[in-house]
Amino acid sequence: MTLDRDDVAARFPMEIPIFPLSDSLLFPGGLLPLHIFEPRYRTMVNDALAGDKLIGSALLEACGPEEYEDAPPFHSTVCVGYLLRHDELPDGRSNVVLLGLSAGQAERTDGGHPYPTARVELLPDDVDLGPDGLARIEHAFSMQPHVAGDLDGFKEQLATIVEPDEIPQALLGMCSVVAPLMPYDRLRLLQQRSLDQRLDQLLLFLERPWQWN
Repeated sequence: MTLDRDDVAARFPMEIPIFPLSDSLLFPGGLLPLHIFEPRYRTMVNDALAGDKLIGSALLEACGPEEYEDAPPFHSTVCVGYLLRHDELPDGRSNVVLLGLSAGQAERTDGGHPYPTARVELLPDDVDLGPDGLARIEHAFSMQPHVAGDLDGFKEQLATIVEPDEIPQALLGMCSVVAPLMPYDRLRLLQQRSLDQRLDQLLLFLERPWQWN
C-alpha cells in the first residue's frame, strides 16, 4: 500500500464521500470489509477509485424509507477511511476493505452526487495506551469468542499495512470494528479522543452481563 498519511492529513478539512450504515462503523487503524450493491454507492466507490480513495464511514441516523432514498441522515462524528482493497464482481457489485485513518467532524454538503458528501475536519486521537495497552487489547479480543482465535491473524495482516508502533492502535480499531456492540455504543467509542479511555469504554461494554446472552 502506498499511502502518505501526512499528505492526506494536510489536505483536510476537505469534502469526501460518506457511506452511512445502520450497524457498522470504521475506527482509526481498523479494517472494515463492505459489500457494495446500491447503485449510488457503486458510483461512490468508482469516484473514490478515480480520486484519492477516501470514503467516510458514518452511523446512519433513524429515518424512514423515503428519507433514506432521498438523503440518508448520518451522525456528524465519522471515520475517514482509505479504500485499501476493491474486488469488482461481474454484475457491478463489489467487495471493498476500508482502512481507518482518523476520526472526523462532518458537515453535510451538497456535492451534486447521488451519494452523501460532507466537509470533514479531522479529530486527532491521543494515542498513548500506557505500558499495558497491548495486553488490555488482547484481553478485549479474548472476551469475544467469535474472534478470539483470529488475533494472531489480525496482527499479521495489520503488520503489512501500518508501522510497527501503530500496531496497538490498529488492533484497538480492529477490536472496535468486530465487537458485537449496539450502534450507539460504536458511536460513543469513536467520539472518545483518548485511545486509553476508548479501550476502557470498550472493555466496559464487553463486560456487561447481558452482552453474550
